[in-house]
Amino acid sequence: APAAFRGGLGFFPNGFSVRNGLTLPHTLIARSVKNGRAKWRFRGDGYLDGTPLVVNDTVYVGSGSGVLYGLAARTGRVRWRDRLGTPIPASPAPWDMQTGLAAAEGTLVVPALRRVVAYR
Repeated sequence: APAAFRGGLGFFPNGFSVRNGLTLPHTLIARSVKNGRAKWRFRGDGYLDGTPLVVNDTVYVGSGSGVLYGLAARTGRVRWRDRLGTPIPASPAPWDMQTGLAAAEGTLVVPALRRVVAYR
């Protein structure tokens, strides 16, 4: 999965688990863009999916179990979380339609299974 970048850090989905025959990332790692060293790791609930999104100093990442996390970019500490009640899946394969979190005009948009959730 693609990474997100902010302030000299890259946020990379890393570590893989196999579910339903698919290999999916389950850990988010912040790495220095200068030397590649890990600054912090976030496992969440163990089902992190998809590409992270950075808005200001918060990194958002969704979970296949339906939890959306907002993490402090510098430390990886949870600032915020919400249970959507439905999975926030990653795009199934590189050749399929790509989905992901988006933000603009003070709104965070989260595509979840069979619905879209917007936060203001």
